[in-house]
Amino acid sequence: MSQIQVLKHSSIRIETKEGILYVDPYQIEKESHDADYIFITHSHYDHFSKEDIEKIKKEGTKIVTVQSSRQEAEQLVRRRKRNGCRTK
Repeated sequence: MSQIQVLKHSSIRIETKEGILYVDPYQIEKESHDADYIFITHSHYDHFSKEDIEKIKKEGTKIVTVQSSRQEAEQLVRRRKRNGCRTK
């Protein structure tokens, strides 16, 4: 059974037995570093918030985004790798 939480604005957290998925994380209150997948619908600041992605990403998190946010998402992944985390 899935648990769905509407966080703020358009931000959603979905927890399933397969993993934890965030859509457009924005104004995340606590650092959880629990995201298995992060989906970004478009590049506006309230949908693609680097600050909030940093709060929820962990080693192995997959970020799925639109072309307009691709370069910034890749930078987030590279930053994770430089900080001692490996990416697949």
